[in-house]
Amino acid sequence: MPLKKFFSDVRLTRITEEKIHDFITARTGGGVSGATTNKELSILVKMLRKARLWRRFSENVKRLKEGPPTVGRAMEPGEKAKLLGAAAGNPSWERALLASLLALNTTMRKGELRRLQWRDVDWINREVTVCKAKTPEGERVVPLNREAFDALLRLRERAKALFGDYLSGDWYVFHGSRLEASPTLHGRTRVGGLRGGQWLAQQGLATYDSTI
Repeated sequence: MPLKKFFSDVRLTRITEEKIHDFITARTGGGVSGATTNKELSILVKMLRKARLWRRFSENVKRLKEGPPTVGRAMEPGEKAKLLGAAAGNPSWERALLASLLALNTTMRKGELRRLQWRDVDWINREVTVCKAKTPEGERVVPLNREAFDALLRLRERAKALFGDYLSGDWYVFHGSRLEASPTLHGRTRVGGLRGGQWLAQQGLATYDSTI
């Protein structure tokens, strides 16, 4: 932990304003972002407050300026093909691939995919009803294009192979175990200057946890 490494065995009562500024300089000088440094400082502040020592520093120790939040962007066709091609190369990554296909083709969020149940899928009209969303406005009917529909068909095949032909409507589409993006997506594959895993995390696709 950076705080423990920097302050070592220094007692809270012996921490000075100069020492805190030295910590800030060491972290930012080492390439650590202002946001990360602020999080580390908040831990130190809580410790000093608990020890009733923060009053000595509160006027002169300020939070660092943080850069603007990173905003996700839509993928270019070539980037999408590269990312999905990496996942398609390994059968053990199929769940992550199918989840990514659904997210990319329906704009459904991570939480919406996690809560997706078989009863929400209209196979005849090729639609998915999002019944549980963050806001009432988020509840909607999403049309399925060819890629999304084929992904759901494959998920249904996988579920039937595990549980038999009857799938209860209240079962989750992404049942059971942890669903993660593959090591290749997190490692070698790059999309728009980001490693695949960084892009997935930015889009909320890196990890899904669904249970029945």
